[in-house]
Order: sequence, then C-alpha cells, then structure tokens
Amino acid sequence: MRFWRPRSKKGFILILAAFFLIFLSGCDSIAVFDPKGPVAQRQKDLIMYSLYFMAGIILVVYVAFTIIVIKYRNHPNRKASSYKEDLHGNNLLESIWTIIPIVIVTALAIPTISAVFDLEKPPEAAVKEKTKDPLVIYATSADWKWIFSYPKESIETVNYLHIPTDRPVEFRLSSTGSMAALWIPRLGGQKYNMAGMETILYLQADKEGGLSWTKCQLHWRRICGADFPCPCGERGHISKLGEGHAK
Repeated sequence: MRFWRPRSKKGFILILAAFFLIFLSGCDSIAVFDPKGPVAQRQKDLIMYSLYFMAGIILVVYVAFTIIVIKYRNHPNRKASSYKEDLHGNNLLESIWTIIPIVIVTALAIPTISAVFDLEKPPEAAVKEKTKDPLVIYATSADWKWIFSYPKESIETVNYLHIPTDRPVEFRLSSTGSMAALWIPRLGGQKYNMAGMETILYLQADKEGGLSWTKCQLHWRRICGADFPCPCGERGHISKLGEGHAK
C-alpha cells in the first residue's frame, strides 16, 4: 500500500503551515470579540456588521464570477450570438456599477460615524439607578512605565490600574516622552498618548474577571476582597501593564 507524499519540501511546508493555522488559531479567543463593557460591545457590533456586510459582497462577487466564467467560456458548442465582441457601452450596467459602490460606502459610513461620535461621550452605566459621573484618571506614559493618577481620590499608581464596575471612566492621556498607546481590548479601543497634548478616552467595565494577556498588552485581575481595599470603595478591576506596551 502506497501512502501519499508531498511532491516537494515546499508543498510539505505549506501543508504544515495550514495545519498549524487551522488547529492552533483557536487556542485563545480574540480579545476584541469578548467585550466586558459597553464601549467594547459597541465596537464589536460595528466590526461584526462590517464583516457580515463584506462577506455578503464577496459572496455576490464570486457568484457573479462563477456565472460569467461558465456562461461565456470558450467551448465547441458555443453559438456566435451568445457573445458580441463589438459591444460597446451599456448605460444600465454602467449606472449599476457606479451606484453600488456609493451604496456600499454609505452603508458602512453611517454606522461608523454614528459609533465614533457616540464613543466620544461617556457610556451609560449598566444599572440606571447607579449612573454616576465618570471617574477621572490621568494616564501618563513614561519610559517603560505608566503612571495612573486619581485626582479626586488623591491616589497615584505606577503600572497598576484599578477601575470600578458599572461606572464610566474618563482617561486623560498624555506622555512625558515618546508616543504610546493605552489599549485594554476587552474594554474598548485605544488612543495614543502624545507629549504636549491631552487626549480623552472613555471606557467602562460591566463585568469583573481575571483576564490574562501576553507581554506587550495589559494584565488585569480582580483585587477586591484581597489584602488591600479598592481605592474607590467599589468592586472593580486592577490592571498591570506588561513589558513594552508603548507603541
């Protein structure tokens, strides 16, 4: 009995790469698709909408491509009347392929613009009765470390971030040197820290949890009920920045 063998080392490498891509890509969930707050949830919904929309476009294109390839292929039984080589200009088709891109861009732009403007405002607390003003935290990036300042609580930490649940957080981002980026994927998108200016990022955590990340991202864990109390007097999260997160 003869077993199938790849014809070359290159083919074997491609098969091996495909194997690892298929079976090892599911070792961990993608953080942006596992939201723990309203900001991340809104961004995930926008991403999924765009993916489904683009998948529909790809499906239509491939179906049209298949029909054209089969219908207009060169074969012995093809009739001369089935294809006109001197055909020039078709107002209907030209109008269709001009309007379709406009519709696609509009369908993607409207929810994107709406989400961008909505996310520039503090998110609403999950529990309406507990709606509060945003917790202000100054997040300043420095060489190989982050400094988090809570002005109202008179607390300052280095490389540790603690936030309460069900309360909007207003990060005021700046940098003492090179450009950096604060990103907690399960809570929302990132914004850059730049020297000489201040940017504002709104996030909110609705769920507690112990989430681990790889180096160059954020590590966060629940500390309430541990050896020291939460600085805000509420149940919440703490984050420890990994090495070299600055971008």
